Amino acid sequence: MMSQKLRRRVNKWIMLACVLLCLAGPSQADLVLYLPLDGDAMDQSSYNNHGTAEGDPEYVAGMLDLGMMFDASDDQIVVPSSESLDITDTITMSAWIKPGPNLTADWRTVLGKSPSSVLGQNEFSYDIRTDNSGTIRYSLYIGSWQFVLGP
Repeated sequence: MMSQKLRRRVNKWIMLACVLLCLAGPSQADLVLYLPLDGDAMDQSSYNNHGTAEGDPEYVAGMLDLGMMFDASDDQIVVPSSESLDITDTITMSAWIKPGPNLTADWRTVLGKSPSSVLGQNEFSYDIRTDNSGTIRYSLYIGSWQFVLGP
């Protein structure tokens, strides 16, 4: 029989090593959010869009330094709303993840901007998430949902 701690580890679904959200363009000045998540949720961009860990995500050994492991239940990083995150032009979103066994259990948001920080919501301005088949999709709300499916 598995211990509770081991079961919790098995149920963890994602290790987020790096989250990068930026406007298109080569300059560092365009970067509006960069959370390396290598010990805290502090934004490394000039906008200071610092996040707060909610639930009980764990810092674990990552590909380069530390990463975060989320339990697919109540763990998340919440960044307060900011005008700098209201993207009205081009956008590039990037997340370095290691999917776990719960990837296809339900819709899983990897990165997104939404009206509130409530987990399980389906209203986002933009997001990267998996659907219930495990397919990665990028979604953008512009009057109605537009999305692109990944492999």
